[in-house]
Amino acid sequence: MKAIEALTAALKIDPNLASALSARGFAPLKANQYRGAIADLDEAIRLDPTYGYAYARRAAARRATRDQSGADADQDTVRFDHGRRQCGCRVSGRFSKRGPR
Repeated sequence: MKAIEALTAALKIDPNLASALSARGFAPLKANQYRGAIADLDEAIRLDPTYGYAYARRAAARRATRDQSGADADQDTVRFDHGRRQCGCRVSGRFSKRGPR
């Protein structure tokens, strides 16, 4: 996948890009490769524990692997404002105005 290759290249330049790890974790999530997705999303959350999209994506991956308690914990951490199409994190109390970063 070209997206994964591009994101991996970006992470070689700056391995602390939580947004790139979250985006790279989204690709295997969509391909039903949940363990790979969870690994990238875990690292994204470690780097930026206020990044709501990483929690939301990891909740989906955890739910798919039948880790209901982990999925519920991640989902409880995330806040959505569907009217504005924004995602926030209860840890930070802030919403991303641009969508995923």
